[in-house]
Amino acid sequence: MPSTGEITQRVINLQFPKAVLLGTPFVQTATSENPFAIHKTIPVLQLIYRALLGTFESANFELILHTIEQLLPLAAMQVGAVSSGQFHPAIGAFIEMQKRYDLLKDWSLLRVTRQSVISEIHSQIRNRSFNLAKRLPLHQFVAELAKEFQLAIFTLNYDDVVDDSQNAWFDGFNGNKDMSCEGEYRESSSFDARAFDEWRDALEPMLVHLHGSVRFGPSRRGFGLVKYRNANEACEAIEGVSGSDRTEGGQIVSADPIISGLNKAARLTLNPEPYGYYYRALIDSLLLNERLLVIGYGARDEHVNTWLAQYASRHSEQRRVTWIGKLDGKMVGERTPEKDLITLLSNHKFTDALHYARSDGPNPLIDCGALRLGASGFPVATDVQSEIISFLIG
Repeated sequence: MPSTGEITQRVINLQFPKAVLLGTPFVQTATSENPFAIHKTIPVLQLIYRALLGTFESANFELILHTIEQLLPLAAMQVGAVSSGQFHPAIGAFIEMQKRYDLLKDWSLLRVTRQSVISEIHSQIRNRSFNLAKRLPLHQFVAELAKEFQLAIFTLNYDDVVDDSQNAWFDGFNGNKDMSCEGEYRESSSFDARAFDEWRDALEPMLVHLHGSVRFGPSRRGFGLVKYRNANEACEAIEGVSGSDRTEGGQIVSADPIISGLNKAARLTLNPEPYGYYYRALIDSLLLNERLLVIGYGARDEHVNTWLAQYASRHSEQRRVTWIGKLDGKMVGERTPEKDLITLLSNHKFTDALHYARSDGPNPLIDCGALRLGASGFPVATDVQSEIISFLIG
């Protein structure tokens, strides 16, 4: 799947939308009949990116999207108007846009820019998925885990790689089907909150796309998110169905097919179907289960980290955790959110200077007390997979 850096590069290279910076009309000579002006077009995303680099050490696509979502309510405010705090940020009463960024005051321009970013993220993930092999190491590993455990998988990725590892998943999207035959057959399923609330009794393994999926899209016949058969049909719906954004306390909290930016927690809690139910299922799973397997999580989502910390507190010495991530020798001495979380979950048995992937040989699981660390990332060798399963079984 594309990395954060790759998606960021694609986003900042988008040439559209462009804002038109109007030149000053002038008459060139005494005989000129009509004023003349030179206008300049500026790619909006490049302007936002350069502005962010003036304040931040670096900026990725999530920060860019978060910036747009913070600017949108400000741009919608009318000077001198008394506004409801539900729609506009309180900070809007104290700040003013710098003159060189005046062109970003346009609400409609920012809205189109935000949609362009989301569409590009969706496109990059969808295109990369098409080039993957039909059967991946992750699919085989999930199949082996399913033989021993009733799985509840929570993915923060937008791609549908995990979806293809099983024929059937329980994800709550088993409600009314919408079948459209306008030009081309399409099928989508709505979210059944009542059915999902009984997820512990489901026969199929549970799969939750906590931050959205390339298969999610707006309903063509009403409000709310639905799940399409594939990413292409979802993309057509995203590009073909327009809707207004929902704002709370001056922040956009719409239930988008892909939840990105730095305001994920609010969107999870303020959009019950499916995200609120998904978030509650994550919390319940962490508090009810002692066994936890984490693959490729950089620990940069505080709304997830908070409950992983509660998991550690709740299960104390009874927990069994396997953490698979890429920790090479170059990272020794560098403090990261991932290392902090590994330290917490291992009850401080993780040692940065000792526990990292070796470049001079095989990388077995590292014993960190209640936690086993696969420091070379995924995929892992078949014998390591077996060791992981044996450890989790206890």
